[in-house]
Parts: sequence; structure tokens; C-alpha cells
Amino acid sequence: GAARAEGGDDDAAREEKDGTIKETFNANKDKDKAPATSESLKTTPTTVTVTATPKSLYVLAATLVRKNLVEMDDLYAHLHPADDVAAEKHAAEVSRRLAAAKKIGVVNLRGGADDGAARGPDPYVVAATPVPDETNQKLGLLRGFLAIGDLRAAASLLERLAELGLDPAEDAEVRDALCVAARDA
Repeated sequence: GAARAEGGDDDAAREEKDGTIKETFNANKDKDKAPATSESLKTTPTTVTVTATPKSLYVLAATLVRKNLVEMDDLYAHLHPADDVAAEKHAAEVSRRLAAAKKIGVVNLRGGADDGAARGPDPYVVAATPVPDETNQKLGLLRGFLAIGDLRAAASLLERLAELGLDPAEDAEVRDALCVAARDA
């Protein structure tokens, strides 16, 4: 997961084009309620970059769970993003794709012949293509379970993510691994 400084009121996160997430936190927000000093009133925003975790680490983690050396619940608690953040991000992604789907077939009678370039991305492509999230470590662990063939643990994690309202099968790598598992079963 990402090493995080303690959060503040002006905490912010933004995802970069290269898949990293830059997060800024107020490092002094939740300090103990000690008497205020000039030093304790200073806040230093900290930027943390979350990069995609190597696939080999997910396979290692899945193997440790499979060999009963680590409990999945113990590992899950440390994975990024938090369940509520993942659910919010998924809901925003679904809303974006639904908005694009609603644009399909809409005709602009006031538009000229040159408007094709100004319309933006093709709504068919936007509606049908989820944005992959390489920084989602919960999906990474699911990919790891599928890579080592631990279908019991994969099914358990799939169910857990589905209960949050997430659809792990939207991830291309998860979807492909599920198809291979179903074919080989």
C-alpha cells in the first residue's frame, strides 16, 4: 500500500496519466491534543506517489495465503484502495460510462459539418471500455489468486468485491483469467 501521512482537511488525490496516484496530506491533522506551540501549528503537506505493484508480489501474496502462512483478511486490510474509496471510484466510473452511453444516437441539429472533431471521444468506446486501474491492489491480489490457480480464494475475493458493488470482471486481466479457469474446470 501507499505510505500515508495522516490526513487533513485539504487532503487531495489525483490520478496521473501514467497510473500513479499523487496524494497530498496535512501531516499534522490528528496529532495528540497537546498544547499548541508554534511548531505544532505548522503544517507540512506531503505528496505520496502510489505506483502499480509488481505482479510477482501479488503472486507471492496469493501463494502465502494458499499455503496458510498469511490469512487473506489480514492481508486485505492493508490493500489499497479502502473499500469505501473503491466503491466511490467505481460509482463515478459507472456514471461516466452511462453518461457516454446516453450520448449514443443523440443528433445535434444545430451542429455544422465540422463538429465531428469537436465532439470528443466516441461515446461507444467510452461506454464499452472501463478504465483499468493498475493501482488497485485488491484486483491485483485477485489476479494473483487466478494466476496460481487458487479458485477457492479467488471466488471468496470476487464475492467480497461484488458485495461492495464492484465488478472485478470488468478488469481485462481478471476477465481473461476467469475465462481460462472456466474453460479448464
